[in-house]
Amino acid sequence: MANTDMENTDTFGVTTRDAGVKDKMKAAASATKEAGAAIAEDLKARAAGTFEAAKEAVADRAGGMADQVSDAGARLADKLRDAAGSTEPDGFPARALNLMANGLSEAARGLNARSLSSIMSDTRAFARRNPTLFVLGAAVAGFALMRMVKASDSEPTAEGGLRSALRNQPGHTS
Repeated sequence: MANTDMENTDTFGVTTRDAGVKDKMKAAASATKEAGAAIAEDLKARAAGTFEAAKEAVADRAGGMADQVSDAGARLADKLRDAAGSTEPDGFPARALNLMANGLSEAARGLNARSLSSIMSDTRAFARRNPTLFVLGAAVAGFALMRMVKASDSEPTAEGGLRSALRNQPGHTS
C-alpha cells in the first residue's frame, strides 16, 4: 500500500504527521501539568495564609478571653477575701478562704503573664501527671462557676444577669 501524501513511515507504522501530533500532545500535556502545579502552589500558599490568619484571630480571641477569665478570677479572689474577713480571723473558714483567694489571685496573674498555648500545654501535662486531682479541680471549678452564674442572676444589673447575657449570644437557641 503506497502512502499518497509522501509521508515517511517508521517501523511501527507512525507517520511523520502523526509524530507531529504526538509531539504537540506531549507539549500540551506538559504545559497543562506545569499550569496545574502552579495553581496547586498558589492554592497551597493561599491556604497557608488563610490558616495563619485564622490562627492569629483565634489567638487574639483566646487572649481576650484569658484577660476576661483573669479579671473574673481576681474579682472572685477579692470576694473570697471579703468573705474571709466576715468570719473569725483565726478560724478554719477564714484561713481556707484566704488560701483559696491567694491561689486564685496567683492563677489570675499567671494567666495574664503567659500565652494561651503555654497554659494549655501545662494543663495537659498536669492532667497526665495527676488525673484524679485534675478531674476534682475541674468539678470544683464547674461548681464555682455555676454558683457565680446563679449569684449573678439574682443580682439586678443593667444586663439582666450572666445567664441572660449568655442567652443573647449569637448561635444560642432557646
